Amino acid sequence: MTVYKIIVEGTVQGVSFRAYVRHVGNMMKIKGYVENRPDGTVLIVAEFNRKLSEFVDNMFNAPQPIKVDKLIIQPVPSTNEEVATLSGFVIKY
Repeated sequence: MTVYKIIVEGTVQGVSFRAYVRHVGNMMKIKGYVENRPDGTVLIVAEFNRKLSEFVDNMFNAPQPIKVDKLIIQPVPSTNEEVATLSGFVIKY
C-alpha cells in the first residue's frame, strides 16, 4: 500500500467536507486522516491500495455546498507511521 498526501482546494472549509471525507474513507475501508489547513485548503493523508481513483471521484462528486476545484496528490516516500497506527479514517482537529 502507498500513502498519499492530498491537498484539496475549493469550497472545503465550513461545509462539512472533513466529515464527508471521513465517511467516504471509512466506507472504502481506507486508513487515514483529514484536517483543515490555515490557508483554506484541506489536507488528506491516507493509505491506498487500488482505491485512489475511486476516492478521487468521490471528492469531485461531493454533495453541495462542497465544491472541490483541485486536488494535488503526492505519494509519501516512506511509510507514514501516523497512518499505520490508525484503525480507520479520522478527522484531526
